[in-house]
Amino acid sequence: MFIQNFITKSSLLTKYVACILARKAFCGPYVASLNTYDKCNTGCVFCPVYKHTKEASIDNDGIMKFQTFKRIIHDLKEMGTNVVMFSGSGEPFLHPDAWRMIRHVQKEGLTCYISTNGTLLGKAEMRMLVRLGVLHLSVSMHAGTEETYVSVHKERNKKMFRLVKRNLEFLEDYKTSKGINTPELSILNVIYNKNCYEIPDMIRLAARFNGHPLFKPLIRWNLPKYLPDFDRLELSETQKKRIIKESGSYMVLAKELGQTTNIPLFIKQIRGLIHPSRCYAGFLATHIKTNGNVVPCWNSTMPFGNLQKQSFHEIWFSESYKIFRKNSTSIDKIIRGGIDCKKCAFAVVDGSYYKKLPCINGLLHHLLE
Repeated sequence: MFIQNFITKSSLLTKYVACILARKAFCGPYVASLNTYDKCNTGCVFCPVYKHTKEASIDNDGIMKFQTFKRIIHDLKEMGTNVVMFSGSGEPFLHPDAWRMIRHVQKEGLTCYISTNGTLLGKAEMRMLVRLGVLHLSVSMHAGTEETYVSVHKERNKKMFRLVKRNLEFLEDYKTSKGINTPELSILNVIYNKNCYEIPDMIRLAARFNGHPLFKPLIRWNLPKYLPDFDRLELSETQKKRIIKESGSYMVLAKELGQTTNIPLFIKQIRGLIHPSRCYAGFLATHIKTNGNVVPCWNSTMPFGNLQKQSFHEIWFSESYKIFRKNSTSIDKIIRGGIDCKKCAFAVVDGSYYKKLPCINGLLHHLLE
């Protein structure tokens, strides 16, 4: 009881440090990632989710109902969650209630992050993102030139690349005209063997929008049916060595352009130097799928409950989650439905990602080292 009373009066940092040290949740997750729509409209060549949804939607009818969404947001707010991320296997702006959902998150006083391919965001939509106070916008480009953009996105053309560029440039100009810095923009690039030569172009492209260029290598997804494609697209050892050799010039270029980037982490991933030993997803984060399944992270296939049958509060404090948290200090003890956490595609969950969140500093930063 003493710890619980202490938690309710403490800062965000102290709350989550106490939860991790006790290996027990006393409050809700800091960030909740919601997959509201399963399908996408770009057809990235390396995305097994896209290939899967071409046959059938992954979860139920592939769309989260607005009433379900409202109920989730209500529970998250009551439990002290700070950030709601629209992120997952599909394009969130394809959802017919996408803007209604964003407005509801803002109305409830939660911080809004959005991950998108940007193809459905015109000038009017960019203005709306600024007016609604969306804090962060992550746009997946995976290319530095229109030729590569088309080769990566099988459902898009050069005209779309130019349109996305113009609209992102408009977003930066509009924010400047209003004296507003949000939404902060990051440009995501998954690097594989066909676009790895364009990293400098990707850095320059992001600079045009005052965006932060972020990179991650193509990872082996947890969808065995599509694993053969991985070998066809994976970076060769020669390509990896070249990227590592040129990484210093990438950093210099980003610095000259005044950009913040994750190149040091990206190089560690290329070298295979990230070996997660523990996981804090059970304390800091959760991922909710369109069918209501609640999983500890985006890469997990083992649901701890379903929101069609239980409230999020019941699932978060369930026995399954409790066991997961108790085992969190040792990856070897965590069972995630057949996923080998030592090869976690999202190994940055063990430190680098959460260090960027506003409340993760000081003691918690030390714990994540």
